[in-house]
Amino acid sequence: MQCTEFVMPNIGHVPKRKRILRVKLQEVSVLTVQRGRMRERAAHGNEDDRVGEHFRGQGSLANFAGGVLVLMFRPFRVGDYIDAQGVEGTVKEIQIFSTIINTGDNKTIVVPNGALSNGIITNYSMEATRRVDFVFGIGYDDDIAKAKAVLERLVGEDSRIHADPAHLIVVSELADSSVNFRMRVWVDAGDYSGVFYAMTENVKLAFDAENISIPFPQTDVHLHNQGSEQG
Repeated sequence: MQCTEFVMPNIGHVPKRKRILRVKLQEVSVLTVQRGRMRERAAHGNEDDRVGEHFRGQGSLANFAGGVLVLMFRPFRVGDYIDAQGVEGTVKEIQIFSTIINTGDNKTIVVPNGALSNGIITNYSMEATRRVDFVFGIGYDDDIAKAKAVLERLVGEDSRIHADPAHLIVVSELADSSVNFRMRVWVDAGDYSGVFYAMTENVKLAFDAENISIPFPQTDVHLHNQGSEQG
C-alpha cells in the first residue's frame, strides 16, 4: 500500500480561521492514511472485523464533516452558551470530530460534531441583547390598574432593563383562577438570569406590600346530601 506524504505549507500569510481549518484538514489526511491501513488489515480478517471497520469509518466521516461545517459556518464559538443535542452549557473547545461543553454544574460533555451539525442549536450568546418574558397573576378581586402601576415602577427601578426597545406590560389572559399579566423587557445577554430572578422576587415582595394577591389554582368541591325514602 502506498502512502501519500503531506507537507505542511507556509501559512504565515493565511487568515487565522482558514489556517485552523487547513491544519485540521491535514490532521484528517494523516488519519485517513492510518484508517486505510486498518481497512487493509480488516480485509484479511473475519466478517465481524470488516463490519466493525465499516461503521467506525462512517461515524468518523460524519463527525469530520460536521466539524468542518462548524468551523466554516461558526454557529457558535468558544465561550458561547448553547443548547444542542440535549446538552446545555458553555462551549469549552471545538475539535474536528467533537465539541467539548461545560455544563452549569461543572460537568464536561463531549458531543460528536456529526450529530451537532445535523441538529438544532440554540445559541444564547450570539446576540448582544435578549428579551426576558414574565407572567404574573393577580386575583379577580384585585385592582388591575394598581398591579400594573407596581410592575411599571419595578421596571423603572432596574437600571439593567433597556429603554429601547420599550418594555411591554399587558393583561394577557383571564385564566381559571387569576388575571394574568404578561411582561416583556430587554436586557444585555449577560444580565438575563440576574434580571429574571431578581424581578420575580421583587414582584412577589411588592405585591405583598400592596396587598395584591397572587392566587393559586384551586378547585371547589360541593357536596349535596339527598335524602331517600324507603318504602
